[in-house]
Amino acid sequence: MKDDNKVLYGHIKEYLLGLIESGRLPEGAKLPSEHELAARFHVNRNWPRRVLHDLAVEGYVARSQGCRSVVAPPSGRRQAFCIGKGPTLGIVLPRYLNPFEREIADGFMRYAAWQEVNSMIYTVRFDEAEESAFLLKAPETGIAGLAIWLRHDTPMVASALNTLSQRRFPVVQVDRYVRGTEWDFVVTDNETMLYELTVRMIQRGHRKFAFISVPNDVSSTRDRFAGFKRALAEHCLSFSKDCLGEVNPDETGAVHCAVMQIIKRRHPPSAFLCVNGALAAVVLQELDRLHLRVPQQIDLAFVDDMSLAAGLDSPLLHACQPGQEIGRSAAEQLLARLYDPDLPVMRRFLSASMEVQA
Repeated sequence: MKDDNKVLYGHIKEYLLGLIESGRLPEGAKLPSEHELAARFHVNRNWPRRVLHDLAVEGYVARSQGCRSVVAPPSGRRQAFCIGKGPTLGIVLPRYLNPFEREIADGFMRYAAWQEVNSMIYTVRFDEAEESAFLLKAPETGIAGLAIWLRHDTPMVASALNTLSQRRFPVVQVDRYVRGTEWDFVVTDNETMLYELTVRMIQRGHRKFAFISVPNDVSSTRDRFAGFKRALAEHCLSFSKDCLGEVNPDETGAVHCAVMQIIKRRHPPSAFLCVNGALAAVVLQELDRLHLRVPQQIDLAFVDDMSLAAGLDSPLLHACQPGQEIGRSAAEQLLARLYDPDLPVMRRFLSASMEVQA
């Protein structure tokens, strides 16, 4: 937050806290409206709206849609988890070991620092119920907005997002997005990425492919498979479901079985396409165990979200996602939503790059 913005924010907040803590506005009393505060401080309504939101998070104010904010009971007040003045933005990622996730976190925190706002990172892996509960409790943590890598595209999680929407709490989805929610997100253009990756492999002369994916029903997986099928259809190529492997990369036995079933086909594919680097790594191990040289005897292309290509001896085609840009854009969207909650829904698809490691 720039210095002049901090002054505006601080003046409005100090004024309202003074009214509340001095008792001039007792419990249950109505606070000045956004319009009245804007006129008093000669600002647009975004600043009073933002201050009232933060005071609600801190337990000083009770808000409900369509009604004037009122002073909340003192027992509900708490110290918001913030460092210094101004809002704190949070980002939730499932791991921090994955280089792609580290790039997202770095881009997010760099942009927040540039805007002089606080930021914090959560690295947790939720089940469906935990993820939904975390979302619903996010406004109570003291953060002003949340970017999150959602692990579940389910009605329960969608319901939690819709509840936050009604409470006007800013959330930006990163990497993937939940169906049926009118919510901000910033993701790689996964369909175009796999379309371009597949077209490049077709240009190399490949006509039969194995597609190795994960069993998660999330937008990134669905969109990548859609891009793969679109490329085949445009080049009049068919795809056999027998060449589709949906496996967890942590289950090496399942990967081994999937690769063996595909390779033992009467007319095996000449190339594998893997939706992420973890799958590509275990598929490469299985092909090596079968004494199949890559790319001389069988080719492989993949989405490199773990810097796998840098450690390979073979020059394999891979797609690199814009992690830094995703993180930066997520922080930018959160701040824009904080300044103006009535902005149209922001949906951003960012381009990947195609590379061959020399």
